[in-house]
Amino acid sequence: MIRSGTTLVEQIISRHSDVRAGGELRYWTENEAKMHFEFASLSSNIGEWRAGYETVLDGVSLTAPRVTDKMPLNFWALGLIHLAYPEAKIIHCRRNPLDTCLSIYVTPYRRSPVFGHDFANIGRAYANYLRLMDHWRAVIQETHFLEVDYEDLVAMPQERIHEVIEFLGLDWNDSCLDPDAGNSAVNTPSQWQVRQPLYRNSVNRWQNYAKFLGPLIQMDLAN
Repeated sequence: MIRSGTTLVEQIISRHSDVRAGGELRYWTENEAKMHFEFASLSSNIGEWRAGYETVLDGVSLTAPRVTDKMPLNFWALGLIHLAYPEAKIIHCRRNPLDTCLSIYVTPYRRSPVFGHDFANIGRAYANYLRLMDHWRAVIQETHFLEVDYEDLVAMPQERIHEVIEFLGLDWNDSCLDPDAGNSAVNTPSQWQVRQPLYRNSVNRWQNYAKFLGPLIQMDLAN
């Protein structure tokens, strides 16, 4: 989900010498409807999907063995992505639901999500996201699907970062422990935060605004 720590995770991974950060690539979100129609009508050409995406990845790097795509809304298209790239490693970034929803509401965006301006709408969107992720978790094998909790990442960075790098099949690189030292371009609202050392100030931030979060608290999004 948006505001769940995706930029931080990408910066950690892209500090590895074999990885280039792609940022929020729009290929899957912009082509998802067309691909679903093709798949449903038995006219899909997965080779064309891959060719189109690899043109986008080539625009990030022609030489890097790995490129990241941190578009949060790719969660809608994970079935298509896994179908086209069964070898791809998928990282699901998770964060406390109330912290995530609060951050969605207060963050200034270049292109804001359509659901991002009302707590009830944010809560409904988040609940739908949870249901969809339950499905992907059930059908994508663990060898290709890793869940990273933001709170664990900032509390135990060495353990969690080692886990991520091992999951990706990469050799260890000490640079991954210093994501704030990266020089990858960041074009999201997190561009200031990820230039700072890992910090825990955003954990349970929602408690400072609890009296305003009634619609979200009533939805009990953690369950």
